[in-house]
Amino acid sequence: MNIIRPQTNNNDWLFDLAKNDNKVLLSDDDFVFKLFGQKTHGEYSIRFVGNSVLGYKLLFLVKFEDIMALKKYKNEIYELCRYFKEVFSSSEEMPVIACNKKLSEVHETRFAILDKEKVFVLTDKNGLANFFHKIDPKFSQNTGTTLKEINRSVHDDFQSFTRTCLSRFVVANDIDGIINKSNPVLLETKRVSGDPSFWRPYIDDHSNYKSLSFIASKIPGASNLTIAYSNKYPGRASVHVLEEANKLKIVGREKTIWNVKDLESLCDITPTNRYTSLNFRQKSLVR
Repeated sequence: MNIIRPQTNNNDWLFDLAKNDNKVLLSDDDFVFKLFGQKTHGEYSIRFVGNSVLGYKLLFLVKFEDIMALKKYKNEIYELCRYFKEVFSSSEEMPVIACNKKLSEVHETRFAILDKEKVFVLTDKNGLANFFHKIDPKFSQNTGTTLKEINRSVHDDFQSFTRTCLSRFVVANDIDGIINKSNPVLLETKRVSGDPSFWRPYIDDHSNYKSLSFIASKIPGASNLTIAYSNKYPGRASVHVLEEANKLKIVGREKTIWNVKDLESLCDITPTNRYTSLNFRQKSLVR
């Protein structure tokens, strides 16, 4: 079973390649329908919140037209949680947080949580902040955002919540893809504007790369890859293994595949072209 996030542009060859594979689950697709045949009309993604000191909390975010659909499909969605506990070889429960498909006005923001087979409806962001505070009080200390996040667009109510109500010292993001082979592979996908064979990771994103590496290290046999691709070069993808990521540099290895047939084959690639990236996306971040 493969999972990969669809991109914002519908004309996306990597997304289409994944979508046309009946073994592929698409993030922001209906995971429950793909796995168990029951339509819930929800858009699912796997999110993580935390850092290397506190550890990471994995959860599902599902977007509905009406968050009360979480109650209607509670049993089917809880089955999804049990399924992924096996994928991640985890003894911890993965809570499900539901929000609206469309961004809400601040005074209208509501969430619903499926936690330990019970559904809780939260009428504002404070209720969700209390939920994370109970997981670890440090999640809700020193709240705020960073320069990088201020300049990035917000796609859903949960993303907006993490920027205003969680600690500025935690990373909150999604896992772009998972290929659930005998040894699972976590994927970070990067759609770039130019030739992906020349793309190198930005230091701005070092926290996210470190987080994915840390999460993969806690899953028996798992690894993580970064895949760069471009709609200007259909079928061409650059596979990266990142060995070091910090505020000064990113060290990795890369190999470009010129005619990608399926996503799973990318995980069998052994990148050999070593590099050190000193690239920043935003010059203001250079100290």
